[in-house]
Amino acid sequence: MVLTSSFAAVGCSRTGGGAYDESDRTDPADDLTPYIRSKAVAERAAWDFVAAGEGGLELAAINPPGTFGPVLGTHLSASVALAKAMVLPRNFDVADVRDVAQAPLRAMT
Repeated sequence: MVLTSSFAAVGCSRTGGGAYDESDRTDPADDLTPYIRSKAVAERAAWDFVAAGEGGLELAAINPPGTFGPVLGTHLSASVALAKAMVLPRNFDVADVRDVAQAPLRAMT
């Protein structure tokens, strides 16, 4: 099973730098927004389900950061229009939507 989760599930409790790995997890007990907490709890539930041996499944989780890429049409949602209008003043992690879409297939193979 491949779970397309969120960077919020793994990257919001970490204090050190460097590359992320399987040991990184967001702690739902931290002072987090409900959205971030929900991502951490949901991914933990998936890992617990698989660890319990339910159905003999294996799990791979994909945890992309902000995901951007080409839109499907000419109508832009409010968030896409805002992103288009912004000039990014600082560096932050992003992923191309096409890479995120291919990640579950690559994880299965």
